[in-house]
Amino acid sequence: MNKMISLFVCMTLILIAVAVWGSLQRNDPPAVSREDMDKQAYSTANSVSSQESSSEITVMADGQPSYLVQEYRGHIGIFRDGSQFPFQELEIEVESLPRADQILLAHGIIAEGDAELRRILEDYES
Repeated sequence: MNKMISLFVCMTLILIAVAVWGSLQRNDPPAVSREDMDKQAYSTANSVSSQESSSEITVMADGQPSYLVQEYRGHIGIFRDGSQFPFQELEIEVESLPRADQILLAHGIIAEGDAELRRILEDYES
């Protein structure tokens, strides 16, 4: 009976250790909503908003898609609906941006629809 209790305690400790280790390994920064982004001070807005995205963004049949604008390999990546890989990458070094923008892009900026995505990208494209 003592062996069974010892085995149960050991297995429980191992499971707890694996769970803690797994939670420490996950360090994905949370995405920042457009509302949160508006509350933070950042200063990359261009004085003229005549810039447009260099590629067309297609609308999916079920309505407006959501996008995530996030740092990807040192540049700005644009991800569609939870994709692991960006469908577009801007050749802008994130390191060259103001610190506030670097933080926003590290966490990710959510854009609900094409128009909002274009507004966000206007701040970064030249």
